[in-house]
Amino acid sequence: HDALTGLPNRVLFEDRLQQAIARAERKGVTLAVLFLDMDNFKHINDSLGHQVGDSFLKVIAGRLQEACRDEDTVARLGGDEFVILLTEYSERINVVEVTRRLLEILGAPLTLENHNMNPAASIGITVFPEDGKDAQGLMKNADLAMYKAKAMGKGTYSLFNQDMNDQVKKRMELESRLLNSLLNE
Repeated sequence: HDALTGLPNRVLFEDRLQQAIARAERKGVTLAVLFLDMDNFKHINDSLGHQVGDSFLKVIAGRLQEACRDEDTVARLGGDEFVILLTEYSERINVVEVTRRLLEILGAPLTLENHNMNPAASIGITVFPEDGKDAQGLMKNADLAMYKAKAMGKGTYSLFNQDMNDQVKKRMELESRLLNSLLNE
């Protein structure tokens, strides 16, 4: 478990995700992985100090736990990154509704040590089995979708699509060709 928030850590989350995938395959149901990053958290830590930042993360962890069902898993990966496993959802629209509710709950103003804050999060969503067949693929694709949400202006969500993978591959190929070109000059 994460020492600060008491939430499951990455290792425990990945174990639960692998178990959930096996159950989903047996039952023929879907599950979703939500990769969540708190927007502007670095500013809180840098301007108000790590003690306030830690308190902020504890509040966010509590809000996430309260917003999710008992059968779902909320974990802290590190820093201001959280991940949520939503089990047995029948349609993407249900996952989107949950995500919108999470953004609303997370975005509620809070006051810590006389500092008023308006938190916001960017969330990337993947759905099993469409967006990945294993824990690693689902996590990677949810992370890509989260970065897409940040690029869209933060405080929002993005569903994973294959174009995101294609764009990353193209960017990596371009970077590789540029590096090779520089090395060969």
